[in-house]
Amino acid sequence: VLLWWDHADEAAGAYRAYVDRNPEDVDARLNFADALLWSKRFDEASGEFRRVLDRRPDDAEAHYGLGQCYEQAAQLDLALKAYQKAAELNPRDQKLSEARTRVAEALPRRQGFERLEKKEYGPAAGSFLEYLKQHPDSTETMLEVARVYSWGKLYPEAVSYYKQYLERLPNDDTARRELAKIELTIPAFAPAQDDYSKLAAGGHASVEDYEGLVHAFVWDDKLAEAQPYSEKLVSLSPGNAVALESRQLYRDQERQKTLDAARKLATAGRTQEALALYTAYAAKFRTDREIDLAICRLYNWSKQYATAERGY
Repeated sequence: VLLWWDHADEAAGAYRAYVDRNPEDVDARLNFADALLWSKRFDEASGEFRRVLDRRPDDAEAHYGLGQCYEQAAQLDLALKAYQKAAELNPRDQKLSEARTRVAEALPRRQGFERLEKKEYGPAAGSFLEYLKQHPDSTETMLEVARVYSWGKLYPEAVSYYKQYLERLPNDDTARRELAKIELTIPAFAPAQDDYSKLAAGGHASVEDYEGLVHAFVWDDKLAEAQPYSEKLVSLSPGNAVALESRQLYRDQERQKTLDAARKLATAGRTQEALALYTAYAAKFRTDREIDLAICRLYNWSKQYATAERGY
């Protein structure tokens, strides 16, 4: 009666007193175990269910109760064995088969987390994939697979699952940021440029994101393409080292291109075109002693002596 009225603790106390006086009454001990289970005293309950099974090893309800204790203790492998036995003994009881199915589906995920704690990244990913096969719509598990592969430095596999995940949830900036970092590490510069650019276009890019985007272009030897993002980066983080390095590399590259092209033009006697190149460079990046001297020489060679003299 106490159990029916949801007074599980009081019922457990009454059953304990009874089974202490009548230890051979297996039915009473099963009810006692149930009362302990409903009171959430899972360790005590599991002990009583095992005592029942010592007397009645084919008692489906005792196996089911023991499985519930194991499940509450997150011992899903033991819970599954108990539920399987219960379902085999009483295949008509739907709650037994449902419990078995529920734990069988959850077990790979649990094993995945256990392996992850041990830093067994490959096996952990395998467990999550097993769960994903049973639950193909679980985007959460798909992301877990991607991250586990990433932590294990299994980058091609990680990229594949990140992309699948982002096809379903394209606005997850955190996942896209993680993918872009991996692409930059591999390296796969073009995809990294694409993913970092999407973060920037969405208005949610951080300083670190812009640094990654600049790196993706600079390391791909696309210095000109990096400059707009370098400018944005400086606006967000004045004096940012990544942006300043990008600017300097671009300036050095353009300077060398200008010097090489102007020298060829000057050698061919096309001094005005060479001067135009130097002038354009100076207007964009400011001049330096070497370029100033080259300009003076060009004026001298083109017989503009007064201008050359001022320059010298």
